[in-house]
Amino acid sequence: MTQSERTQSVAPGQPDQSYGTGGVVLPDSSTSGFVRALVVDKQGRQVFVLWVKDQYWLYRYRKDGTPDTGFGIGGVVKGSFVEGVPSRPCDVLQRDSGEILLIGEAMHDRLKGETVITGFLSDGTRDKEFGTHIIPVTPAEAYQSHQPSGCLQANGNILITAGYSKWDGVNPAQEYGLLINLLPNGQFNTEFGAGTGIIEVLIDGKDTTLSRVVALSDGGCVVGGTLSEPQPPLIKQSAALARYTANGSLEKKFGIDGYVVSKVRDSKVNDLAESDGRLVSVGSGLDIQALVAVHTLDGNPEPSFNNGESVIVDKSFTSWFTVEVQENGAIVVAGSVLSPKGDVIYARILKDGRFDPDFADQGLGQLGRGSIFHAGLQPQLNRILLAGNQVDPVDTPALFGIQM
Repeated sequence: MTQSERTQSVAPGQPDQSYGTGGVVLPDSSTSGFVRALVVDKQGRQVFVLWVKDQYWLYRYRKDGTPDTGFGIGGVVKGSFVEGVPSRPCDVLQRDSGEILLIGEAMHDRLKGETVITGFLSDGTRDKEFGTHIIPVTPAEAYQSHQPSGCLQANGNILITAGYSKWDGVNPAQEYGLLINLLPNGQFNTEFGAGTGIIEVLIDGKDTTLSRVVALSDGGCVVGGTLSEPQPPLIKQSAALARYTANGSLEKKFGIDGYVVSKVRDSKVNDLAESDGRLVSVGSGLDIQALVAVHTLDGNPEPSFNNGESVIVDKSFTSWFTVEVQENGAIVVAGSVLSPKGDVIYARILKDGRFDPDFADQGLGQLGRGSIFHAGLQPQLNRILLAGNQVDPVDTPALFGIQM
């Protein structure tokens, strides 16, 4: 039986036994932690990164879940952004040419990591032309509190979200989001942010933590995150989006004065995707329940998706951490049950907001103990890839193949 035949014999939403070993890839079972970022290229290869011993371990695997020995040493590159300085990898991007961009933090100060980006050629060697760029975005009196993430624009520019906190030692810390625009060579795009290449993001004028940015076809972008508003003795949180033009100006026609703020109580955005003019944000809300919301590019609720309402899982202590959209518009989400014995959960939701009855168990799937933070698609193999960690039998980074 060929791999294609084996794949086709698996029901949608079930583990794909043709991926890795029995549907699972363990990059290095001697390490703990989780896969910190994943990207799947057009050939179906997976580029992903672990954080081990204050280093990045950058991997490339073939489409079947085996190491690509033409990359680095045996399929992995191990190193630091800056020699001798602890590194924390946070996101990975890949250009169509095969070049890889790794985004993270150089931890000169454990409380004040610096956003950094470095380039690699397609064989895993450092891209000396791109180099490594430390992005000075944290004021002297603040500390970096938002792990950076990024995306590529059609013109090759690089968008990165980051952020920092200020604390006076008495009142709650103030959170500031940042949106950074770099040219393809890693230098600041001075046509963005009034000549600086950076803009401060305070959605609706309130404390903001950013989690994701997506590029739009008009050269602009949308950021997703969570705004916080003190309501003693608690802090009110709301999932939120903001749209910006190509030069970093707020797109005032989006939502209300450039912003969309969720009406769902205690909501937050963990990930964001744009597909066919629809903005899909995922996270949690209400009593910590996994949530999916869909908006138009104008910032209005998408009426064809659950009548414009968010889809919320009827189970507390759950959260979606990642989202991918299939070519047919179906939404793939994954995350975890948030408890000491939490399990991996994933789902497929149709364009109209219904859980796909033909996927897993009425649209919802569950694996063993662990969490999923990233996902990717291999449409040519009808496979969904989930990346995070597994707890049993050992606590280690893991990738899972699921039949699409």
